[in-house]
Amino acid sequence: MKTTELSKKLRDLGITIPEHRLCRWSREGLITSHETKGRPGKAGRYASWPDDAVEQAAAIYVLRQKNVAWKTSTRALLAAKKIVTRFYEIIEEFCKTEDWQVLEDLYELYEAVESRLFLAGHPTGYMLGGLLRQPAVIKWIATLEKVRRDEPLDTVARVVFCWTQHVVQVDGIESVRLQYNGPVIFSNSADEDMITLHFGFTNEAREKLSGQKPIDWNEANREGAVITLDNDTDWDSVEEDQERQLLIIRDPLFRLVKKVLEGKGIDPTAVKKDSQEWQDAEKLARLMLKGYEGIIFKKADRTEWGAPPWENEGTDFEK
Repeated sequence: MKTTELSKKLRDLGITIPEHRLCRWSREGLITSHETKGRPGKAGRYASWPDDAVEQAAAIYVLRQKNVAWKTSTRALLAAKKIVTRFYEIIEEFCKTEDWQVLEDLYELYEAVESRLFLAGHPTGYMLGGLLRQPAVIKWIATLEKVRRDEPLDTVARVVFCWTQHVVQVDGIESVRLQYNGPVIFSNSADEDMITLHFGFTNEAREKLSGQKPIDWNEANREGAVITLDNDTDWDSVEEDQERQLLIIRDPLFRLVKKVLEGKGIDPTAVKKDSQEWQDAEKLARLMLKGYEGIIFKKADRTEWGAPPWENEGTDFEK
């Protein structure tokens, strides 16, 4: 495309970049280089830009014009671009080969760092590109995805790159294979864009791998088997054991009985405690408690609890 067309597409995104600046960014290697072509039968030459010059120029503009907590010198941006390019190369290689081991290279792009940004007591974590390059890398990737999906550049987004295990037929034999679902953009209530890698399962794939049927979370919720922690939660009865990765709810019988009744469409306030309805609900609640004084949830205890709702077939991640 000609420079006039490139400039128009950038204006459609709400940004204006002078032609001389685009050419300089091209010479510096920040955006894809343009070709200089002649006009058949006419004097003069013109710049011809590839299609991805729009999103690349938008990313550089955002990084240099917006308040990004990172230096935006040409050298620094080239270092960030190298990581962004490699990030997408790995995804493209996986799509061609369907070899899950290729994705191990993604984690090599993350560096172990210590930062105040992490939770108290856990100062060490991993950042894409490391502590210094991470803000620019995240902003760069998020901007590319916003442009590709016609999202406003000034929105704060969480971009989730999704992979899902599916059951497929190979030569008449069923097997489980990891497939790339592409990125999904969600609105983000935080102050900055976020990038997340998500790996999930369809119900069919989980059942084949684990040998047991995944929990129907909608049915479990109707039956009162799901306890929701929200603004109305009595947090005095909830404690977290971070060392053992446990979430413990103390003495939940009364609340659980109410959940069972509500799951059956019965108003708990209209049921007397000595009624048969209440006793039946309490019997089911005690069975769910299994004799413990509290409900204990162990994080990632998939054997007992099955997959969480966001990994089940038909979730937003797979649409």
